[in-house]
Amino acid sequence: IKPVQVLKGNFWQSSRSPVRNAMVVIQFTIAIALSIVAISAFRQLKFMQDYDTGFNKDEVVVAQVSWVRRNYVVTLMDELRTMPGVNDVTGALRRLGDPVDINDVIFRNENQQSFRMPATTMWVDYNYIPFYGIKLLAGRNISPAYGSDARGNSYLINETMANKLVEFTDDPKAELNTLIGKEFRFNFQDSLGTIVGIVRDFNFNSLHHKVEPLCISYQHDYYFRELSIRLERQHLAQTLPLIEAKWKELLPNQEMEYRFLDEQMEQLYKTDKQVGKIMTVLTIL
Repeated sequence: IKPVQVLKGNFWQSSRSPVRNAMVVIQFTIAIALSIVAISAFRQLKFMQDYDTGFNKDEVVVAQVSWVRRNYVVTLMDELRTMPGVNDVTGALRRLGDPVDINDVIFRNENQQSFRMPATTMWVDYNYIPFYGIKLLAGRNISPAYGSDARGNSYLINETMANKLVEFTDDPKAELNTLIGKEFRFNFQDSLGTIVGIVRDFNFNSLHHKVEPLCISYQHDYYFRELSIRLERQHLAQTLPLIEAKWKELLPNQEMEYRFLDEQMEQLYKTDKQVGKIMTVLTIL
């Protein structure tokens, strides 16, 4: 380095300056790295938005009924089903996309051996599976036609749980449908019930989380805190005010607060969108 050139500024301006060339290379490398990160972020977000979650969330309005007595909620659901512009209604303890409950479950195999494991738990009404279009792989759905179902002694499990439970049987490579009729219960229940159906895995939470073992059951003494209402797309504007009016009539002490389920699920990826935008800005700069 020549001191005179440095003092005059010629050193930094020279196209042959090693420092200048190094800075250009570093900036170019950073720009490429940011571009790659930005493209990856957008591809991941696109994948999440297009991925088949295993349930139908289109035109679904979700509304919380809090701790309203069960019979009032059932009456409201029955009334809503008869309204023009409403395709169907279902209820559950939790909303899809919200934090889930986890309970220990007990499985008993054909040799009367019991196995205990944690499982994500969903308490739903009889119409939940067909409402969301969740595919039934084996067995049947829960139904009021069966006394054991009404007592909360019948259970649906997902594929992930079925694959774990079959390992506890005499034939770990057996078909999953061999689990139908096997004894099963929650750890807090006194009597054993049975597995009546196996559903396809569906993403009840963010795609950032892998699908966990899941148990679905109807519990007559549990509140339905969340209603899901599927509307006809072409009548959305006319139907929502009618629903709000019926809600106010039957639940006068509770204001109806609702949102569309697809918007709720989009919020799970809010951070991914923000990261993508930040990467894009940095790349442009």
